[in-house]
Amino acid sequence: RAKPVLSTADEPAPLSIVNAAYGGAWASLLLYAFGIAPGEFGAASDTAMLQNIISNPADPTSAGSLIWFAIFNLFAVIPVVLAALLLPTAKGQRLPATPFVLGSAFAGFFALGPYMITRSPEVEPDGDLPWVVRSINSRVCAASILTFLVAIAFTSQLYTVTDWGAETTKFAVLFSSSKFVAVSCADLFLLCSTAAFLAGEDATERGLGHASSNQLTAACLVLPVLGPALWLLLRPDLDADIEK
Repeated sequence: RAKPVLSTADEPAPLSIVNAAYGGAWASLLLYAFGIAPGEFGAASDTAMLQNIISNPADPTSAGSLIWFAIFNLFAVIPVVLAALLLPTAKGQRLPATPFVLGSAFAGFFALGPYMITRSPEVEPDGDLPWVVRSINSRVCAASILTFLVAIAFTSQLYTVTDWGAETTKFAVLFSSSKFVAVSCADLFLLCSTAAFLAGEDATERGLGHASSNQLTAACLVLPVLGPALWLLLRPDLDADIEK
């Protein structure tokens, strides 16, 4: 079965319920950050924790929780995954993608949200991509992302945990007392969810049927960051038709 033909119109497709969903997610993140999340902005404890992590980047105990240390390091990976999934369809969108994708590396979904709210998925991938975008979409880059994920698994020392109850309690205490930790976790959840749905969209663009694309999205939701990264490594070329 040949891949679907996507819109190539000069104007992006009308906004849809998908855009409304992203709008709701962005608004919810703002509400959570400024009204619901525990702790205070600029708390001395958060500042001390960040300084400790920066001063001891190879020591997972510097974060106060091995789980939080691993989560914190995922923020170095997920923007690259999102860039690989978003930039090929950036041409023809209502807003330029680059500032928002770059912004997601520093401000997460707070920065990316407005772009997703206005983005149309019915835009054909650009066949003449800049070398930077081609590099980000290369299998070498995907392999590098996976290597970094393996490194996080080892540097966080989660494999050494024998008492997961105690370790989970440490993380829960941080989450319930630190605004930075709580908001960062909510932010990462939205970034990972966005990557999962974009991976499914990318699969459709590359010839997979809706059922297979939906299954990929579900897998990427179950395996955040890792699932989309594996897809970037294993996905077929854009001009490859997938037989069902």
